[in-house]
Amino acid sequence: MSVCTQSPEKAEVVVAAAEAGVKAIVVEKAFATSMTEADTMLSACARHGVLLAVNHPNRFSPLLREAKRLIDDGTLGDLGTVAAYAVGGMLHTGTHTFDLLRYWAGDVVALDARIPDYVPGKDLPATGTLQFASGVSGFFDHAHRVQPGYEARGTQGRVVASSLVGDGWLYRHHPFAPDSARRYPDQLAVTPIGVAPHVLSTTQRLFAELHDTLTSGTPFCSTGQDGAAALELGLACHLAHLAGGPITLPLTDRSFRVSNR
Repeated sequence: MSVCTQSPEKAEVVVAAAEAGVKAIVVEKAFATSMTEADTMLSACARHGVLLAVNHPNRFSPLLREAKRLIDDGTLGDLGTVAAYAVGGMLHTGTHTFDLLRYWAGDVVALDARIPDYVPGKDLPATGTLQFASGVSGFFDHAHRVQPGYEARGTQGRVVASSLVGDGWLYRHHPFAPDSARRYPDQLAVTPIGVAPHVLSTTQRLFAELHDTLTSGTPFCSTGQDGAAALELGLACHLAHLAGGPITLPLTDRSFRVSNR
């Protein structure tokens, strides 16, 4: 079952579907409007043995998966920072930013953000920083309307990628004169990230992999927990702005709500 309603109605629909006995539910982003709603959705699906999935398309992009492989296999060295640039509110479109950065760097333990022209309860763009449990630092900017894209930097290189099915590049430094006693100047080597042709959309990939999970038990890469975590970071942007400083996670105020599409 696919839940494509507006976010304020998603919790009610998901709970009803779980109680009706469906095997799997795919929720479009944003996951909900509060952590109370998200907790209710997760609890209902766990109680009834329902696979709860979220359509976070970045996780089904061959390009961004290959970038994750380069991070995980040490091609970039020790990962130090990740960054995302996009437009739109931090719940409706920010879910892409936060989920991709979590996909690359793991769970977030603290967030700080500022929202220009803040309006209480309205889904708005923000700029801010993330601290990951792994020690990686993150940066995100939705407020300046710069061209979208993602970046991961390590001690041995960096990856720059456009969103979803665009281009990606691996940057690494090499000695300009390998036999020289001097460590500089370096030469920058830029290599395109090669992936197979995009014969399926990211949504088609999601449903193909969901079928594999239901029929063979293979792990699914975009779960309800991932949707709730991305939502939590969007809500944390508002709470950090109101507090004027960093917010630690998980959020203690589960009822704080920001309406979004």
